[in-house]
Amino acid sequence: MAKYVPKFSVVIASHGRTELLVRLLESLSRARSLTEAHVEVLVVDSTPEAKASVIQNACAELNAILINGPLSVRCKRNLGASSATGDWLLFVDSDCEVSQDIFNIYWRTFEDNHEFCAGAGPTVFRGEETPFTRQIQNSSLLSPFRQPTVVKHLLWATTSNLLVRKDVFDTLNGFREKFPFRLGGDDTDFCLRLRDASYQLFAVPEAICFHSWVTWSRPVSVARRSFRWGWMTAILLREHPRYRRIDTPNLPVHTLACFLVAIAGVFTGAIHLLIAPVLFVILAVIFHAFSVSIRADRPISTFIEDITLAFVELPFGFGRIIGSLARFSLVGAFFRLDVDDVGVYKIFPETARSLLCDNFAFLCVALFIGWMM
Repeated sequence: MAKYVPKFSVVIASHGRTELLVRLLESLSRARSLTEAHVEVLVVDSTPEAKASVIQNACAELNAILINGPLSVRCKRNLGASSATGDWLLFVDSDCEVSQDIFNIYWRTFEDNHEFCAGAGPTVFRGEETPFTRQIQNSSLLSPFRQPTVVKHLLWATTSNLLVRKDVFDTLNGFREKFPFRLGGDDTDFCLRLRDASYQLFAVPEAICFHSWVTWSRPVSVARRSFRWGWMTAILLREHPRYRRIDTPNLPVHTLACFLVAIAGVFTGAIHLLIAPVLFVILAVIFHAFSVSIRADRPISTFIEDITLAFVELPFGFGRIIGSLARFSLVGAFFRLDVDDVGVYKIFPETARSLLCDNFAFLCVALFIGWMM
């Protein structure tokens, strides 16, 4: 009986990022040379013609199929998947590189596990570090990239390193395209639908992709991404009620309460109440940073790091609330995505700390308002 030799179809959605994309294609070329598996690479690109020649040349030199695609990243991935001829789809982001043994590791994994139809490996950030990227390395925004090294089965995984059997992908009709924004949330939605169809998403910790810090080096860009992810999470909480779990009201929720008080104050002539939400956020962030740093080995650097993390993580919470309110709902304020409540117990000390800091900040704002009146 002939040995089964899989065919991987690597799907890459790209727009610009020419240098990073060339690095990815070079890493895929090295990985292809070290496996007996068949590998095709499909680049679905929307780079303007004036800058597309570098990508065209790289695809020609490194044996990748170039497909012209729309701006929507979701549509690009679906277009690449529909054009693929392999029996396995590997989705990789254009600002990543693959490890040289990634195909052999995935091949060995599904050969040893006949239930395997989808899996994901970790995405490790490296290179081009800045003071800002060093501060956000422990951010919760990056936890999904690390998750395949933590658990055996994943609730969802990022498309920076996601492997799916093509027939399963087609059965689920691929990524949903009718979401707001050009990207974000479609990977989570697909994985939740995968689970609803009784498939498991396996973690493959040895199958590593490497993510460049370049696209995470600008604070404003990261904050915008965080807000967008929060908004999409609010949508997914509505779309997938099965995965709603009660969440502890956090700083954005308390900020919303302060905002409502401020609006009420405006109607009663207390214009000074408009400062309440801003003052609350500033105080809560400072109190939290102080509480974290007071027992740290390096209190000053820990204080600065916590302030930086607040800058990139709070937009996620505000995105959840605003995304919910935009659909006349509060699911983003009081629920989170998960399969059980185990995660709540793990983060209980941090949750208690945050609640204490928020309540203390709220009390200070209330005292300030009372003094102003």
